[in-house]
Amino acid sequence: MRGARAAGCGRRRARAPRLHGAGRWVNLAAVRPPSTAAALVLFGLSACLPEFDPDLDGGSTATAELEGCGLQGRACCVAPNAPCALDLVCSPETQICNRQPVLLCREDAECRPGEVCCSAGLIGTCEAIAKEACPVLDLAVASPALDVITPIESREIDLSRDADRCLLERGCVGGEGLRRLLRVSTRVENVGEADLLLGSPDDTTAPTTSTCGGEPRFSAFLRYELVDSTGPQLRQDMAARCSTPASSQLSLPFDCDYQGLWSGFSQTYGPAPFGSEPAEECEWLDITDLLPGDYTLRVTVNPDGVLPERNRGNNTPVELPIVIPPFADPSAPCPQPANPLLGVGNERECGWGRVAFQAQGQATQCTPSEPFDLVCRANNPQYVCGYYRVCEGTEICGYHDTFARGDSCFFYPEGYMTLTCPATGQFSLWVPVDDPAALDCEPYFYGPVETAPVADAGAPSAP
Repeated sequence: MRGARAAGCGRRRARAPRLHGAGRWVNLAAVRPPSTAAALVLFGLSACLPEFDPDLDGGSTATAELEGCGLQGRACCVAPNAPCALDLVCSPETQICNRQPVLLCREDAECRPGEVCCSAGLIGTCEAIAKEACPVLDLAVASPALDVITPIESREIDLSRDADRCLLERGCVGGEGLRRLLRVSTRVENVGEADLLLGSPDDTTAPTTSTCGGEPRFSAFLRYELVDSTGPQLRQDMAARCSTPASSQLSLPFDCDYQGLWSGFSQTYGPAPFGSEPAEECEWLDITDLLPGDYTLRVTVNPDGVLPERNRGNNTPVELPIVIPPFADPSAPCPQPANPLLGVGNERECGWGRVAFQAQGQATQCTPSEPFDLVCRANNPQYVCGYYRVCEGTEICGYHDTFARGDSCFFYPEGYMTLTCPATGQFSLWVPVDDPAALDCEPYFYGPVETAPVADAGAPSAP
């Protein structure tokens, strides 16, 4: 089964090699003298490394090592014997038997006599077979998964930055300000007999788009959707991902100038590492404005059927049920079982409570811009460890609205953290209330400590 080889070593059907030049696959017979073409087609590609990482080998058949005429790389036989065996042809210039280079095509008229154009994506290859025997493309998608550590990424979209403005214009985010991005990963596999040939995004009639860096891509190759009981509620289309050489020693078959996917290979789709600059591929779903509730995550390759395939039934894998939680109140109890979309550690947006010295809801006064210490203890016989969140005023704040936050460990029995008083001159201190080793902190000032009375601050700020 070809799908089982997608991420491992396997043998693919014998094909004449294609060499890459000037950002395009080139037809050796068309651009090289016959003698040069005969020498170059001795190279082949061995599919023993996963995901666009082929090695270059001699490419000759095992029988070429045998003595005799008519074999790969050997002299052509003389009459009455056939000049060359199997699918080899005799070069008139060198009288050496070699395979013919595979020609790229869009119709039969572009092929040699006796060949037909077999469509494989947006471009075809000339094959010496009947039309009904053409190898067929078949794309499949692995079941989608959420980021294990941080499935929700919060990003501040600032339209004064070119990169952020581009993300908004391309529909990668739904607006400016703090956005919540659902980080999704999957893998596209070519389980068919034909190589997926997309070609150059600069030279096609197929729909294309441009990244925020200006590079062209084939658009709507992969689609993420969130669906509820009434139908699709959110959609994000992603362009076909290209691959670039990992080593200057390798001649990669596909790259950003000429895109495609070998038969039996796969390509991973996922967001950029958390905390990096915004990815240009938009491989997420902006759930900021989505109502909390039960949804299903659906991922589909070739969603509009632009590419001819043998089987579109595997274009959408098993769907992933998820629950979008409310994010408005980080002091609300955490659900059981825990919802990973609420985050972990200091970024968790549930289960926060006031420290004991502010239990009545008051804020602590301080002198703006002046330092003070937090003295913390914990029920831990070896270390003082835990998370804390400092908010301006009396009310709980979200992770991105905190004045100070941290995860700290100190030698038992006490730990000290030095903070600076916010401009408002008051703060509230919060720790996870469901953590048996949660910190219990108090401020230490070099002067009198005052508390501000409880104030009606209205609804808590959104994280």
